[in-house]
Amino acid sequence: MKYTVFDTETTGLPTPEKKQSIIQLCMMNQDGSIITNKRYNPKAEMELQAIAVHHIRPNMLEDCDLWQSKDTDYVNKIASESVMIAHNIEFDENMCIQEGCDPFRWKICTKRNAQFLLTDLESHRQEFLYEYFEIEIGEDLNFHDARYDVLICGKLFRILFAKMHEYLFDKNHVAATDKEVFQAMISVTNNPILLQRVKFGKHRGKLFSEIDKSYLNWCLSNMENLDKDTKYTMQYYTKVS
Repeated sequence: MKYTVFDTETTGLPTPEKKQSIIQLCMMNQDGSIITNKRYNPKAEMELQAIAVHHIRPNMLEDCDLWQSKDTDYVNKIASESVMIAHNIEFDENMCIQEGCDPFRWKICTKRNAQFLLTDLESHRQEFLYEYFEIEIGEDLNFHDARYDVLICGKLFRILFAKMHEYLFDKNHVAATDKEVFQAMISVTNNPILLQRVKFGKHRGKLFSEIDKSYLNWCLSNMENLDKDTKYTMQYYTKVS
């Protein structure tokens, strides 16, 4: 299957009350060629917290174009022809949608697939996985520049693709096709993941299977902001005998 690795940098984190804007978009095709790497003059005011992450200041974007309909059309064309891949793709996809793009037809999140395949790692942030796998990109690194994040994500995807091959072979005792591996990684992206360990509160670090069901039921009844994976995992372990 054809795929495209991409990343965005933005003016900040969007909320229901406040939209944000893309200030950089980078895309790389499956042969490793950068097909676009463009900065934009944002429509929204840049948040200081975002600037502290990507180090792109407003004065660096003064001469850049605004995001235009041709940019939306370009993203839609690429997404209609390939599997879109990013680390924490939900964020980047939502940012593209805020700029008028259509929801992606196929997508793979390297973060979610790392969570699924590497359950015992203490972190699944891209910077952590970069060090864990000793990834090299052949040039000086600048985290949170979209181009560098794309280069790292592309190599991380290929590592996880191989690990999904291994996982499916161990599960089914027959070698999976590349298409089946893509389908499995897309499924992991779109569905809740059964987590192994608690990542918050007094039981942080413990296995969910070791936690008393009464506590899990209490969390489900009283904690409103549980993410979909944690909620799914708690529901699972309250039902198993």
